[in-house]
Amino acid sequence: MLLINKLQKKYLSRTSETTRKDTLHTTTINQWLAGFLEGDGHFNLGRVTIIINQTDITVFKYIRKMFNCGTMTGPYYNYKTVNGEKEISSTYYRFIISGEQAVGFIINSLNGKILLDHSYLKFEQFVGAYNVKYPNNTIECLPKASAQDLINWDSAWLSGFVDAEGCFNIETKLKHRFIVDQANEEAVLTEIISLFTGTVTARTKSESNINSPKTHYRYVCQNQAGILSVIKYMDKYNLHSSKWRDYLKWKNSFQAKIASSRRSKV
Repeated sequence: MLLINKLQKKYLSRTSETTRKDTLHTTTINQWLAGFLEGDGHFNLGRVTIIINQTDITVFKYIRKMFNCGTMTGPYYNYKTVNGEKEISSTYYRFIISGEQAVGFIINSLNGKILLDHSYLKFEQFVGAYNVKYPNNTIECLPKASAQDLINWDSAWLSGFVDAEGCFNIETKLKHRFIVDQANEEAVLTEIISLFTGTVTARTKSESNINSPKTHYRYVCQNQAGILSVIKYMDKYNLHSSKWRDYLKWKNSFQAKIASSRRSKV
């Protein structure tokens, strides 16, 4: 009884500031997951499971650690034909979240944080399928979030989306670019401009997929002020895939370039 009382006192003595920080931390993690799954996740309606296919298992380890659910299977292989023979072109792994408790937990973590139109349609159908399969644990699907809600300095959603769809590019003559590609979501990519500056352009069929009926858009940030803003954001909301290493190389290269430019002006 003494031990229980001590634990109760310890819990009750937690300050409101500590509780607030825990809530913010959880919200940040959930925002990141929503952004990542909107880029690389699949809501399987038939089996009521969430599936992620990735060549990079780093992000699977992070999700497993933060949400304590999911199993990884693989490796699986994609093939290409070379001189009439099949060769392995790429290797990937699969992360699956299944079961009433785990899937329900993830749904609640994502609820109200889904931004892309096509993702929300799938998520809404997925919540419906979950409620049919598990009628004793039904969940209300919250409305779709707005770009202003999630693409800002107080949200980690974009960090998760960049883990899935972003690119840190260094071209010849140390020209640095931050790129995000997405189909049919021009308004969402345009909102990133309000955060970092940059441009959004429609890509031609030959640049993306000539057989796709979708319009593909590309956001690009390559000016100094914008890239400094990207660095400020990514240092606040870290990436959790191996893309983090790409970002650090990109960031260090850009900062070295700026430092060299300043020295040359002295």
